[in-house]
Amino acid sequence: MYYCDSLNNSEFNITGNINNIFIKLCVAGIKNPPVVKLNVNPQKTFDDFFNLKNKCIEKFIFHKNNDLKNFSCIDCYRKTERDNLINLDNNIKHININIHSSPCQCKCIYCQNVYNFNDNEETKKWYNVFFETMLYGIKKQYISKDCMWRLDAGEITIHPYKKEFFNLLKDFKTRYYTNGFIFDNDIANALKNINNELSISIDCGTSLSWEKIKGFNNFDNVKKHISKYIQHCINTQQIHIKYIVLPEYNNNLDDYIGIINFLKENNIKELQIARDIHLRYTKDIKYKNSLLTSVSQLSKICKSSNIYPDIMNKFFSKEEKDYIKIKELN
Repeated sequence: MYYCDSLNNSEFNITGNINNIFIKLCVAGIKNPPVVKLNVNPQKTFDDFFNLKNKCIEKFIFHKNNDLKNFSCIDCYRKTERDNLINLDNNIKHININIHSSPCQCKCIYCQNVYNFNDNEETKKWYNVFFETMLYGIKKQYISKDCMWRLDAGEITIHPYKKEFFNLLKDFKTRYYTNGFIFDNDIANALKNINNELSISIDCGTSLSWEKIKGFNNFDNVKKHISKYIQHCINTQQIHIKYIVLPEYNNNLDDYIGIINFLKENNIKELQIARDIHLRYTKDIKYKNSLLTSVSQLSKICKSSNIYPDIMNKFFSKEEKDYIKIKELN
């Protein structure tokens, strides 16, 4: 039996522009993923979402409709063979929040989102719908009390609805995503709970590469803020550092050594390794070879420094990870 974690966990991925919010049952970046629209009626939103999950299960797992030709999940790299029957309950175990309009100061070269906050009646209306829907799902127990939330709606430290987000998530395990430009006391306090986590894409190890990738000359300040957050953690495993490998920008020894030294200085034992998700299905063979070779080099350096390289399943297929392992041996 083949299926993905998103389907098994009823993963509720909220994304889109504020007046066109939709929920994806997918984090793979595939074209035409299974989605439903956020409705002003919370019950309809959850009914539509669970119906979508059941449709995917019937079509993909049990083949009740054998016409899989145009089914977007069929060729997805995240589906893997499982021994256990898929989880059939209507209980959401993961929620990712990535809605706009949301603000962000950063200018990452790989980001295709427009991070502006439009303070108007339409924005207020749909943020209210969003929060009402989430609270309704909690009340009706559609959302598991053990649900892991990931808050990636722009930059949370400057978000106009920051207070509402923190109130919504106060009783749940949450991973907060930040660019690190600002040290935020609310995030620091949240990290005093071992169930809460912080994630940041550093993507380099030198100030020069940081400025090229992020558009700002503040790398030292960001590193200081991360170190300060660590002081509030119960365990350094609550901090997740990601390195998006970008050929011609950060695939060099200086950056690799720089990030490894920073991790070691802060007693962080793992580096998440990713790619530009928008190029996940590129046909450019030269780019892909360069990317996978670079990932193998970074992974090899991590291992030699007693840092675990987490080559993330969301970004790399099993075949690509196998290729990277072979390249590491060269």
